[in-house]
Amino acid sequence: MADDSFELNEINQLIAAIQPLRNAGSTLSDPLLSWLGAAQTTETPHLDHPRLSIFSANHGFAASLNLPAEIDYGNYIKGCLEGTGRINRLALAANTDLRLFEMDPEARTEDALETGALTNSDLVRSMAYGMMSVEPGLDLVATGAFGHGTTQAAQALIALHLDQPSDNLTIARLLKQAKGSKGLAALALIGGYELAALCGAIIAARLANCPVLVEGVAGYAALLVLEAENKALTDHCRLCGYDTPSRNEIQVAAALPALPVSDPGIALACMIPLLRTHVILNDPSSDAPLSQAV
Repeated sequence: MADDSFELNEINQLIAAIQPLRNAGSTLSDPLLSWLGAAQTTETPHLDHPRLSIFSANHGFAASLNLPAEIDYGNYIKGCLEGTGRINRLALAANTDLRLFEMDPEARTEDALETGALTNSDLVRSMAYGMMSVEPGLDLVATGAFGHGTTQAAQALIALHLDQPSDNLTIARLLKQAKGSKGLAALALIGGYELAALCGAIIAARLANCPVLVEGVAGYAALLVLEAENKALTDHCRLCGYDTPSRNEIQVAAALPALPVSDPGIALACMIPLLRTHVILNDPSSDAPLSQAV
């Protein structure tokens, strides 16, 4: 346990040391480019090597309550791994890497309604796993998470950090188990492997000067968890596929209302070509004549 605590202390020190972003893209009138430029610390943002990373894990309380799955996760994962899923076709069209990280599909967290979901070791290991997903050379990380119980755990984390009660019995019970804690402490009590990995990926991307696009209720929960630890920690992030007017986010649903954004990663995959279009159209060299094909 001492070793686990030491590693968790290292993560806490890393988080505490992160300073607000300097607005390197402040001269750019386009807010999307301004965000990309600030996160990449450049006046000329680029989008040559984006990566779409999806983390998947399951929660113990979801099994104990026999909660229904929101989608057919088995078929989604099968299609993703075989390259036949809708997310694969969208990633190919967006010219982006696609990575699915199944975090021990045979295992679940502890039942958060009975005890803490994650030990310190679980939390550190999951965050480190997410950090390792951010490799050198990436200039955008688009990331999300799903699993059996992910939505309920994320909704509980959101309600907890916004100090909002919930009429949903499962979420209300999770809030009770959180005992008013915030940040990583709350994540350990009622979160999951995939949400911890999502937080780890966000931290690693910040250290790599890489902008992050997060998706949905899981993405919003991860942002609130990290902001509770350090307000500056999510300056490089934007949220899509989730309606929360209080944030300065990219609203995919508003721009593309007919998209089936219920599948994990769909909203992210649809945003990448839009961001690339903004980069190309605002690149001064885009007015130069293209090289003639030989």
